Amino acid sequence: MSVNRVLSMTLFRDLSTGVWYVEQVELRYGTVRNALRFSELTPIGDALSDDFVEQLRNHLPANLNQQIISVSGEAVSVREFIAMDMRILSQTALHGIQRVIVRFNRVLGRVFDFLIPEKRPDLLPVTLTVPYDIGVRAERQTSIAMGPPDDG
Repeated sequence: MSVNRVLSMTLFRDLSTGVWYVEQVELRYGTVRNALRFSELTPIGDALSDDFVEQLRNHLPANLNQQIISVSGEAVSVREFIAMDMRILSQTALHGIQRVIVRFNRVLGRVFDFLIPEKRPDLLPVTLTVPYDIGVRAERQTSIAMGPPDDG
């Protein structure tokens, strides 16, 4: 059974500089939600791949009025990632900031390919350090549960 995947992003534009920032990215599939939130100001070019940003900029609002943009016949694609059925809800600018919610109602392929490698949760380095005594206890528990090793 195929599960539909939906990608949503919350972006905002600083009107004094014109720079777009990414605040949050959320991927939903089935009953699972995977959210990526940025704890500091992150320009879209420091979070999203260059190819994705270039295609996305073509659809971001050109004015400051609230509007809904629907793009159903066009896909945004990066490497092994395709996002389709885009909806953009832009809010009226307030206090020098314009917020935008970008939603793709259909996502195919490698779902994190639109992010730069340093921001991809599937590529983050994992360092696991286990104190020696915990490792020994775990090993003993495993061998007890499985029985003594077979000496052949």
